[in-house]
Amino acid sequence: MFSRVVEHRDSIDGLLRVLLVGFPGHDDGDIFNDRIVLTGIRSRPAVARDCQRRCPGLSLSEWLDLVDEACLVVRKVLEDGEPLSDLSQGEIEADPAWLVEPLLRHEEHAVLFGNGGTGKSTLAIALATLLTTGRSDWGLTVCGTERVLYLDYEDGENNIKRHLDRVALGLGVARPAVYYKRGDAGMVSIGEALARQCGELGITGLIIDSAALACGSEPETADAATGFFRTVRALPIDWSLTIAHQPKDKERADQPFGSSFWWNAPK
Repeated sequence: MFSRVVEHRDSIDGLLRVLLVGFPGHDDGDIFNDRIVLTGIRSRPAVARDCQRRCPGLSLSEWLDLVDEACLVVRKVLEDGEPLSDLSQGEIEADPAWLVEPLLRHEEHAVLFGNGGTGKSTLAIALATLLTTGRSDWGLTVCGTERVLYLDYEDGENNIKRHLDRVALGLGVARPAVYYKRGDAGMVSIGEALARQCGELGITGLIIDSAALACGSEPETADAATGFFRTVRALPIDWSLTIAHQPKDKERADQPFGSSFWWNAPK
């Protein structure tokens, strides 16, 4: 079983879990659960040796064949991607409906960026309040209600509650039922667990505060941006809003982190 599979410039890696079920002479359970380089010539034999040591019922060559085949299947799925389609066929679908007109749409992943202290988090919390309550205000038209998760890497649960209280007071409503999760690791690392939690709670939209910590080190790089958005798009949600910073001292200060990767990836 593979999870957290990530493509880098010259390799593909992921977490591999090997689980025995009903194997003669062994109790059911994990015998391997660690990272593997799917394209590496050294990583796969090391995994096979580890599995053979813990389950000698299969020879080393048998374990190596199993690990090689599993890696090959995952690599083929990644390489094949989506099936081809004939663009002359089928109807053209309408643009996704608005969530908050004119800021957010269904089936889209948006980035809100600017300098520090300009109110990005406050605006995100205000949008979460409007979307959760289904209320239109401040010149914004809200189309329906959403179940929103606020993934917070910066502020802390009590501070988010205080912001929600202030926004709710201004609207004359009770503090909205926005779900909260503290971000303790990057999106690629927590993607599998986050997907399960979103599914269990019926979360429809995710607000991420903020991108620099959510993507790990060097947020301006291609690997950081692409890994982040691949993880977000794999979640069982309809939309997301990510808060990012705007550099003051880079040539492309009109883009998040001064990087075209963060400008183009949400489109």
